[in-house]
Amino acid sequence: MSKLYENLDENNPAHKVIIEINKKNEELYGPYHSECGLFQAYCECEFHEIRFNNLSEANKEIYSDIETLIIYWANDGTKTAGTLTRRIMYMLNKKNVL
Repeated sequence: MSKLYENLDENNPAHKVIIEINKKNEELYGPYHSECGLFQAYCECEFHEIRFNNLSEANKEIYSDIETLIIYWANDGTKTAGTLTRRIMYMLNKKNVL
């Protein structure tokens, strides 16, 4: 049994509800990954390989530019996801990445 069910007592009524919710979540979102603490559909395990300090200088600059665009976009509140995507694409095009 996965870590998701650790310390849950099947005879405890509250735990029974949690167990049923966990089972339903596993049906909907795939198995639970104890490494990242998320279900497979939302798993971030593969992203752990991408670390800022491990990037080349050129990729660090792109990473920082994308991060800046996301921060501005998140704080703006009036822009759509399409606006963010277009800004990222524009920045990548200017840097001759695309």
